[in-house]
Amino acid sequence: MCQWGLFFSTFAKIKNEQTNFIFILTFINITMNKFLLSLIATAAVCTCATGQTFMAAPQAQMYNAPMAEEDLTWLQLCNPNAQASGVGTQAEIELGAAAHFSTDVLSPYKGKEVSVVAICLNTPLTDATVFISEGEDINNATTVAEKTVGYLAGGWNYVQFDTPVTIGDAELSLGFKAIDTKNFPLAFDGQSAKTGGAYLSTDGAPFVADSQFGNLMVRMLVDGDPTALENILTLSSVEGGMYQPKDEEVELGLNIANNSFNDVTSATIVWTLNGTEDTEDIIFDTPITGNNFTVYNLPVTFTELENVELTFKITKVNGVDNKSAGTVSKSIKTYNPENTTERTILIEKFTGQGCPNCPAGEQTILKSIANAEDRVARIDHHTYYTDIFSIDESANIASFFGISSAPQCMLDRRIQEDRVNLPSNGLAWHPGYMTKDIVNNAISKPAEITVDIESYYEVLNRELTVTVSGQALIDMKDKKINVVLTQSGFAAYQSGASNWIHNDFPIVFFTDYKGDAVNFDADGNYSMEFKATLAEKYGQNVKVDLEQLKIVAFITDWNSRYDSEVYNAAFAKVDGRVSVEDAASDNATINFYVADNKVMTDAECEMIEVYSVSGAKVENDNLAKGMYIVRAIAGENEYTGKVVVK
Repeated sequence: MCQWGLFFSTFAKIKNEQTNFIFILTFINITMNKFLLSLIATAAVCTCATGQTFMAAPQAQMYNAPMAEEDLTWLQLCNPNAQASGVGTQAEIELGAAAHFSTDVLSPYKGKEVSVVAICLNTPLTDATVFISEGEDINNATTVAEKTVGYLAGGWNYVQFDTPVTIGDAELSLGFKAIDTKNFPLAFDGQSAKTGGAYLSTDGAPFVADSQFGNLMVRMLVDGDPTALENILTLSSVEGGMYQPKDEEVELGLNIANNSFNDVTSATIVWTLNGTEDTEDIIFDTPITGNNFTVYNLPVTFTELENVELTFKITKVNGVDNKSAGTVSKSIKTYNPENTTERTILIEKFTGQGCPNCPAGEQTILKSIANAEDRVARIDHHTYYTDIFSIDESANIASFFGISSAPQCMLDRRIQEDRVNLPSNGLAWHPGYMTKDIVNNAISKPAEITVDIESYYEVLNRELTVTVSGQALIDMKDKKINVVLTQSGFAAYQSGASNWIHNDFPIVFFTDYKGDAVNFDADGNYSMEFKATLAEKYGQNVKVDLEQLKIVAFITDWNSRYDSEVYNAAFAKVDGRVSVEDAASDNATINFYVADNKVMTDAECEMIEVYSVSGAKVENDNLAKGMYIVRAIAGENEYTGKVVVK
C-alpha cells in the first residue's frame, strides 16, 4: 500500500459546516538503542479559508519560560509552560497566526504600555513580521506596532517594538507572519481553547478562528523591567559530520540564536569531550543583532581513534549569565584519513507513477541533498505496481530488501547511525524522514575504496562501453560491483503531481542485479569493462535520450537484507561519444550533401540515418544549422560521413 505523508495512519473524517477535521490515529514504531518505543499520536487537521490545511506535529515539545520572567507580568491567553504542539501547513507558503484580546481581558491593564512581546515557536522561522493591531475584527484592524526580525528560534523569543502600544478601550490582536518551513513551526499549548486564543491565515487570506490545537503561544509584557529579558542565547544544534579525521583540525559549526532584542557581542561556551571540560570565550566579529542568529565555527582536533561524546552549553552572554543555558550533545566517530577517501553516497528510492505521495517524498530528498548533489548518486526504482519505467532488476532488489510499498528509500543499503530520527530499523524508510543532517552524516562517513567511471559511446552501432576502476585502501574480499545506466528528464504521468519529470530511473543493468564479483589485484586495484548495446526504447515506450543518461557504479556486499552495505559509489554522464572525425571514414566513397535542410546522396541508398554530434538520431528533414554524422546503406556496403547544415 502507499504510505500517507509522514504517518502510517487509520483515519476517519468528521465534517461540520465550517471546518473539516481529520483525526489521525498514528502508530509509529521506532527502534532506538535496541528498545522498541511505541508512540501513539493524534493529529488534528484544520482547513482554512484558502483551502490550505493546517496540521499538528506527532510529538509535543516542552518550552519552559526563562527564570528572568518571574518578576514580569504578562497578558496571555495561552499556558506558557504547557507542552507545545507544533502546527504547520507542510507547504512553503506564507502563514499568519494571531491571538485576539477582548476588552474584558484588556481592561485590568488599561493605560499600560506594551513594548515587548513573546513569541513561542516549535521550530524556527526566518524573516518574520510581528505585529499588534487594534480593532474588534482582526481582519479589519489597524496595525499599531510592527517589527520585522531576521530569526525567531524554537522556544520563546522576545521582540521589542520601536514605539510602545498603550492599552486603551480598543481590542488588540498580537500575531506574526512568515513563510512556513514545512516543519510545524507554530506552537500551541494544547489546552482548552479560549475565546480569541488562535486565528490562522495562509497566503494573505483573512484570519479564521481556530480551536483545534488550543491557544497560540504568544504574550504581551504589561509590567516589569524588559531588560530582564536581554542576553538570551540558544544553542540549537552543532553542524559537522558524524565522522571526523584523527589528528586534523576540524571546525564544528555551533548554531547560535539570539532569542532577545539586544545585540550580543560576546559569549562563553563550556564544552566537554568524553567528560573532559574546556571553555571557549567568544568575541563575535559581527554582533548578533536582536532576534537573529549566527554560526560559530569551533576548532577541534581529535587525537585518538575512538567514539567521542561532546556536549556544549552557552553559560555567559555579554558577560552575564545566560538565561537559557540548555545543553546540546553530539556523537562523533574518528577515523584514520590515511586509509580512507571521500564518499559518494547512494540513495535508492522505491516509487511508482501511481503513488500520490511520491512527489512530496522526492521534494524532501531534493531539499535534503541541496548543495551536496555532487556527492549523491541516485537510482529511482519503479516498483509500486508496474508502470512504464518498471524493470525486472528493480523488482528483484525491492523483493530482496523486503520493500513492498512506496515511497520508500535506502541510503547506502545500511542502517543509519542517526536512526533515532528514523522509523522502523532505519534500513528502508519513507523519504519524508530524510534530512540534511542524515545526508551530511552519511557523506562524512569515510570510504575505504575508490570508484572511478569512464565511458565511450559509439554512435553508429549504439554500443556503450563503461570502465569502472579504483583501489581498495584496506583488505577487501568477496565484494560486488554494480553498474547501472539511468535516464532522467522524461515527462510522464505521476499521481499526486502535474507536469512531472521523472529522473534517475534505471534502463540497463550492466551487471547482475546482485552485482558481479570485483577482481582485485595484489595491491587492491581493480579495473573492469562492461558493454551494452542500447535499444532505442526501454520499458513501455520510454525513448532513450543520450543527453539524459547517467552511469551509476557502486561497490557493495550482497549477503543478506541487513548485510549488503554500499562501500562507495560514483556517477558520471555518458561521454567519449564518437567524434565527427571518427565518422569521416575512408569508406565514404559516395557524396553526401545538403539540400533544403535535408541530407541527400548521389547514390542509390536503401537507408540514410542522420545523427547529431552528441549521438542522438534525428529526423532527416528540416535540419537545424550544425554538423551531423551520416550513415547510409547501399546494397551490401555501408558508408559513413559528415555534413554541415549552414
